[in-house]
Amino acid sequence: MINSKIDSLQESYTLSKHARDLFINRNNRALLIYSQYAKQNAKPLYRLAYTYLDSTSNEIDKALNHLTKDEIIFFNDTLANVINQCRDEWIGDVNLYDIIEDEKKRKKCTLCKQKNKLIFHIKNQFNGMKMNVGSKCITAFHSLEYPSGLTKAEVMRRAHQQSRLQSLTLKFPGIEKIVSSWEFELEKYHILIPEFLESKYLDIGSKLKEIYNNYLKRRVGKADIKKISKILKSRDSFLSNMRDYEAENKQKDYVVTRKIVKWLQLKNDYETIKHLKKTGYVTSDVAHKILEPDFLESLIPKINKLFEKQGISVIAYEKEYVNYKIKPFSHLEFYLKVNSRILLKNFGPLLFRKAIPIAPSLQNIFKISYLYSENEQNMVLNELNRMDSVIGTELLDYGYAYDHFERNELDLFDKRIKRFIVVNLSKFLEEFKGVAFGLGKIASIEQYVDYLLKENTKTYTYLDLRGIRDRTDNYINNKEKNVM
Repeated sequence: MINSKIDSLQESYTLSKHARDLFINRNNRALLIYSQYAKQNAKPLYRLAYTYLDSTSNEIDKALNHLTKDEIIFFNDTLANVINQCRDEWIGDVNLYDIIEDEKKRKKCTLCKQKNKLIFHIKNQFNGMKMNVGSKCITAFHSLEYPSGLTKAEVMRRAHQQSRLQSLTLKFPGIEKIVSSWEFELEKYHILIPEFLESKYLDIGSKLKEIYNNYLKRRVGKADIKKISKILKSRDSFLSNMRDYEAENKQKDYVVTRKIVKWLQLKNDYETIKHLKKTGYVTSDVAHKILEPDFLESLIPKINKLFEKQGISVIAYEKEYVNYKIKPFSHLEFYLKVNSRILLKNFGPLLFRKAIPIAPSLQNIFKISYLYSENEQNMVLNELNRMDSVIGTELLDYGYAYDHFERNELDLFDKRIKRFIVVNLSKFLEEFKGVAFGLGKIASIEQYVDYLLKENTKTYTYLDLRGIRDRTDNYINNKEKNVM
């Protein structure tokens, strides 16, 4: 009775189907012999896996039928855990993966021995062994980590995308660059591509990018390849049209150049760029917003034609100051300077045959301009002093150096009260420069002085000013000596 019970107990020790299926899988046998844990802590499993690595399932089943009771218990209780432990030894290699398009050169997966287009490289962190693992077999390594900090999911996603990209590139050489530089293609032209061409080109570019990205993410199939081919043909047509547009328009007046666009981009003026895209040409309502040097230079002949009847000419554009240098009198070496934006804002519409509320006259040019240099200031003073007026404009001489221009002071002598009023030299000359050339009445200066007197502006005698300025100069000279 006792013996029959023992026999029954021994007969109950059979290999579980789960353990058998795990060992029949070549991937697991290869993993057991290449991993350190099995070699050190599960030697029966290691030896059997090593012996029957490339055997058939029938050969392996025969071997499993000869397992002892202890070996069966070991298989049933530990095989799954040992396999998982072995997987945890492996980490991603620095060289993450290879994509091999040429079927003849494809590598075999170390685990399943199947050739793969996409091979992942992993390394055992304990014994330094390396394995080439196919895209299906790699999925079994759930906790795989990479030295770069990437997760297995990220590496696989990149690898699959790269693999699909390579396949796509074989069909459409340069497709990646075409997609990534679609918008930048517009910047290759020397002039701005207008909206009516740009918008359609960008639309098909968006469609291409969507199909391209979805293909890399495996959201679309090979049927969409035909759509890519069709879009690329449309691209060739658009590029041809844009080249033709450039050739036909690049020499025309007021066409928007690439330099203008870049200048506006540096100024973050995308609103003006948006306006210019409507036609591809500079228009009267935005001309004053475009201060790109080459554009302003190009306007000089057109501006001169505008003021030709008045004898006014722009002789230079001064890039450093964004000014136009103007010669208002053909017979006189006298110059004004005007901010180019101000000039275009006031008279720019005339360049585009648009009506404006002010005439392109000498008087209006004087109103928006400034005297060019100290030489012009002296010329204005000389002209004013030639005029018959109760107000004289003087730069008093005290027998010693006193630089009125450096101190920006002008002495107005009121003959009615025989006293001086000191005013800001540059402001006065800018205000009344037109008077010096008959563009205003001399009485306006007298009215200006009357206003100052009414406001109790301080007046001086010649001796008052001499004494004040003598002390000022002495103080400055002494201060300079102390510094030295």
